[in-house]
Amino acid sequence: MDLFAIISDQPHIIQVKHTASGVLKKGPEVVRALLGSAVLKNAEYASLVTSASEFTPSTLELANRINKLENSKVKMKLANLNNLLDMIEKNIKKDNFIERLLSDNLNNEYYLK
Repeated sequence: MDLFAIISDQPHIIQVKHTASGVLKKGPEVVRALLGSAVLKNAEYASLVTSASEFTPSTLELANRINKLENSKVKMKLANLNNLLDMIEKNIKKDNFIERLLSDNLNNEYYLK
């Protein structure tokens, strides 16, 4: 976990991963570790942000499975480089950019692609 934040009274944890390749290859391991950190910190949201342009299919599948669990108190979000650039472009002039980046009010098109 790289960052812990309280946004709109909800705990968020964020893990940032940089990779030289276009694909985050160790994604499932990072998602599992992030989920564990979220549970231990009692965070409602866990976000994995990467400089890679895409996630592996297994990373996407795991994040989707976590989000579909009925008893899970954690919502997993994924954002790749393209998602981040798009969010920055759309929100750069807004004062609440960081809050919008992490909030659940964003359109889900940014996550789990």
